[in-house]
Amino acid sequence: MRRSVFLFIAVLWAFAAYATVPDTVTIDINTEVTYNDYIATDGYWEFRVDNNTYEIYISCIETTQAAGVYTVSDLDPEFSYIKILSPLPYRTVTFVEANLTLTETNTSHSLEGTITGSDGKIYVLRLFSGIPTAQTNVNVVIPEWAVYNGYQLFGILSNVYAGVADDGTYIQIAIEGSNTIGSFTLANCVTDRTEIKIANASKSIYSLTVTVSENAEGVVNITADILCTNNTNYHVTTPAPTETGINQTDAANQAIKRVHNGQIVIDKAGKTYHMNGVLHQK
Repeated sequence: MRRSVFLFIAVLWAFAAYATVPDTVTIDINTEVTYNDYIATDGYWEFRVDNNTYEIYISCIETTQAAGVYTVSDLDPEFSYIKILSPLPYRTVTFVEANLTLTETNTSHSLEGTITGSDGKIYVLRLFSGIPTAQTNVNVVIPEWAVYNGYQLFGILSNVYAGVADDGTYIQIAIEGSNTIGSFTLANCVTDRTEIKIANASKSIYSLTVTVSENAEGVVNITADILCTNNTNYHVTTPAPTETGINQTDAANQAIKRVHNGQIVIDKAGKTYHMNGVLHQK
């Protein structure tokens, strides 16, 4: 009898131990990972992922040496989280514990380790960010560009150019300054307001070159090459206009129609544009 009781208790203990083992989720992403190194200026670094399945931010608070081991106390809680986009519904996981190793070379950065999430799960992470190469070239034709005043939209002196290709590819380029006619690189852009979406999924931009011109009627013509961390270069062109356009000021004033769910929604020429970039500031 006593042996049976001990055996029963042992089974209960084993079951309890098994039941409390947290689920483990492995996230191993070696494309579409952006690494921002701010050591020289602000003293922190950041990894970012934005794809169909996850939106991930991991940002340290302050460090003088990027490579090394980091725990949750080293991370900025406001800009460190995992947002799970699929399957629905969206859910955001914050970090309870973390043990992460950052490794860097001249051409790449990787972050590996484990995170205990606010949902009680263990996330095994491996994020790799390297210099992408244009293994694939994709032509994107934007039939018409809408132009908006970036200061009115989000308080930064800039012009925002937005357009949608026939296949639904969405491109938004925000160029800083008052004179945005000419040739520019990503360094001249408001990076958190510059984006490309394929099938409604954002692609992380590694580099960008863009040339903006305007004809006598105020119609904007843009050519651009956008190299993303998925090793794809998107070559953007604008066809010659077939009708008289309106100038930039009129476009900005006439195109913005409404605000919906906190987003500026623009209806223009039978198409709808959503100005839904997220401003990420330290």
